[in-house]
Amino acid sequence: MTRRGALKASWLVLGLTVWLSGATGVCAADIVGDIVALQPLQPHTYVEFISVARELAGCDRITAERIGYTDKGRAVVLLAVHAAEHRALPPSEHPPCLFIIARQHGTETAGTEAALALLRYFATTRDEVSLRILQQLTIVMVPMANPDGVAASTRRNSANVDLNRNWDTLSQPETRAIAEAVARWQPLAVIDMHELPATSSKAAFTQNFVQTIGYDQTVPQWVSADCHICTLRIADWMRRYDLPANFYYDQSNRAKTLCHRYFGLVCGIPAFLFESKTGPGHGLDERVAFHVLGTLVLGNHLIHSYYDKDRPTETPVMAAAPSPAQRTAGYTTPASSAVQPPHETPVPATPLELHILKPADGATVGGMVRIVAQATGDGFSYVTFSIDGALKAMTTAAPYTYILDSEDYADGEYRVEVALCGDVGQPVLSKACVLTVNNSLRGR
Repeated sequence: MTRRGALKASWLVLGLTVWLSGATGVCAADIVGDIVALQPLQPHTYVEFISVARELAGCDRITAERIGYTDKGRAVVLLAVHAAEHRALPPSEHPPCLFIIARQHGTETAGTEAALALLRYFATTRDEVSLRILQQLTIVMVPMANPDGVAASTRRNSANVDLNRNWDTLSQPETRAIAEAVARWQPLAVIDMHELPATSSKAAFTQNFVQTIGYDQTVPQWVSADCHICTLRIADWMRRYDLPANFYYDQSNRAKTLCHRYFGLVCGIPAFLFESKTGPGHGLDERVAFHVLGTLVLGNHLIHSYYDKDRPTETPVMAAAPSPAQRTAGYTTPASSAVQPPHETPVPATPLELHILKPADGATVGGMVRIVAQATGDGFSYVTFSIDGALKAMTTAAPYTYILDSEDYADGEYRVEVALCGDVGQPVLSKACVLTVNNSLRGR
């Protein structure tokens, strides 16, 4: 029997909230909260990370290896978590793989903490659903991709190179080591974890966001389709956990210097850039929760896309996420009850309305152009923005805005479509306008 046949399972409920039946009744176990609770009060230094890596290497569900060294001689460490019986297998014989890269920028801590919390949880958990996940998915991580930058508290590495602008040339030992590791593990998807200040000068970057590969004639259709399905599922769960998020889609004309574009557009692997927000009101718990939740949803999708290829691609059936009232300390407190108040009075549905507030139909634009939609009513989950039929962005958070950079377009007319979409991405209401791009207006 093939490994795929041996591991074939029924439709697995990932259990972001897992319902467990016990002698004392029904309670909810929040896996996201359990994982986030494992992070320390302060982010790990490089020395502390190496100590944790050595500790984890002693677990029978962990494979650890040095995949390279920085110019300063610090180790670039890879850690994989899997079922204990898979530890001796070479990468090519492991179950499907999700590959995570964190902290290419030495000052961005949340990705490392999310990766280490995920590793600690899956290395030690006795939860039945979590153990079933490890039977069907290998999660491979480089939790600290820029050790020299971490040690020096700098964004760049010791050669003063921004590693996330180095993927077109792979001139640095860190990016080369990671690219070689990805080639060995052959993952079904790659996540690159980052964070940005909420006060970013770019309006598009004021929320958490995910950037991935969009539809394009030169991109394999299955890659862009897989990326789109994943973002719908991630968006759904971000809403349930009250984590605002925007979603952006790259086409093949974008520079391949960034990690997710290199793996998505050059290597043909579904790839995702996760960006959490820093600054007042964005604590480490919340930032780690964003990365953990996105990882679990994507991992769940990979399991089903691999083992249940004939299954329809609807949004996965999962238990409801805990409400904000059930999560009292950041995202670390599991819900204690699933009992709903009896005899709730139904709230009448509000009719949907959609208006494109900016810019006006027929406007001539140049530079950074804010496309702003006003959406009200019940029955939609996402707002999408498309230019001449190419999906550019999706958002779950008002104000519903997309920033169009006219530099990406030749002068001429373009059709902008804004759509309200349901849970699985089907449009339920749309509006369109026509813009004329004139790049001579840039900077005026």
